[in-house]
Amino acid sequence: MKNLLLKMMMTTKTFGLVTDATDGAFVEKVIKIIDGITGDLVLIIAGIAGGVATFYLAYNGIKIMSGREGATEGKKGIKYALIGLVIAVLAATIVTALRSRVDAFH
Repeated sequence: MKNLLLKMMMTTKTFGLVTDATDGAFVEKVIKIIDGITGDLVLIIAGIAGGVATFYLAYNGIKIMSGREGATEGKKGIKYALIGLVIAVLAATIVTALRSRVDAFH
């Protein structure tokens, strides 16, 4: 990532922020900012998905307990909420693993 940013900065001036295209300190700052944003974003999205799935599980559990007519819908809803929760957790895990692999290269 560091080499890519350095090449981009050598070909164009990035919004006038860089006066010297070989300024390694600036590249390091940009990389740290990008890493911080992506890491925080992944945690925020995973947290929101987990909260929504938990709410959906509780809502469908109440539907099942309330009566016969909502039982089949509630069971389907619980199944879908669990599938969504698993997908959200796997996505966060995959993104975190890929970020650590990319960080190892620079």
